[in-house]
Amino acid sequence: MSIFRWLALIGLMGGLLIMPTGVGAQDQAEGTPTPVEDRYTDLFQAQIAPGFPFLGFPEAAVGVRLYMRFGDPASAAFHETVYPALLPRVAAGEVRLTMVPLFTETAIPGAEGAARAAICASDQNEFWGFQDLLFGWQREFGAAAFDGERLLSGVDVLGLNSVSWNQCLLSNRPDLTLESAQSESSLEINFTETPFVTVNGIPVLPDLPSLTAAIDEELSAAAARGA
Repeated sequence: MSIFRWLALIGLMGGLLIMPTGVGAQDQAEGTPTPVEDRYTDLFQAQIAPGFPFLGFPEAAVGVRLYMRFGDPASAAFHETVYPALLPRVAAGEVRLTMVPLFTETAIPGAEGAARAAICASDQNEFWGFQDLLFGWQREFGAAAFDGERLLSGVDVLGLNSVSWNQCLLSNRPDLTLESAQSESSLEINFTETPFVTVNGIPVLPDLPSLTAAIDEELSAAAARGA
């Protein structure tokens, strides 16, 4: 995505991207929800090549890979109903999460900009908080979820360094991650739609019973190997 395309997307004048700080930034997007307090405070966050966000202990026995689209209602439903059940297992050291961020410009405009914004938040270990905001906005605001000023308000909500975030946003760094994500999803022979989930590389139905059973099976197998 070019700088000019991004500027058109967020509707700012004269190329000004720097996010104002303080309460006024949240005033720009009335109704902006905040992430669950301290949801990720004690969880290890990082990036793995090619820039995919990672959450949890690297040595966790079970790797769960999430292929999600911020503009996809099914991904938002998964995030609301299934995803929260994974976090205690991440905290317990059983599961490590990797997000493969995809986008399609569907009925919700700005999905690419939303994905880029979250990827750049990842550089400050705030991808997971930013994705909470994005999915919350999708459920609350529908087609207006990724309004440019609302995306910018996320910088203030999460306390990001706006200069660093802007520099990332205008670089090709998020493009490389999104291109890699698209390429990876196209190589998954079972990939059909989002959300798409794998457990230790094996595709699993994106519902809680299926995911829980797959994780438990992999944990049992790991325990047997250890014994």
